[in-house]
Amino acid sequence: MINWYAELVFIIPVLAILVGAIVNISFAASVLYDASRLRNEEKTDPVLVPVSIWTLATLLGGPIVAGIYWILNRSPLAPDRPKNTEFDLRDYLD
Repeated sequence: MINWYAELVFIIPVLAILVGAIVNISFAASVLYDASRLRNEEKTDPVLVPVSIWTLATLLGGPIVAGIYWILNRSPLAPDRPKNTEFDLRDYLD
């Protein structure tokens, strides 16, 4: 009976770490997808830092950093940002 409890004491923290890692990876993948879409389709850059930094921060910080990303980039509180425009030298040479 004691061995069963000893195994349970070992298994529960391992399962908690695995679930936490899966949650962080899922949120990081979601932030990567959304920030890439924001940059490529909507032609705006994410607020404060590039896509890769948001993804790494979310991988390490999990749902809290993902929430901060959402507040800064997607919520009604997000600042209005001008769209990126491609620079075309021909516009200035005419």
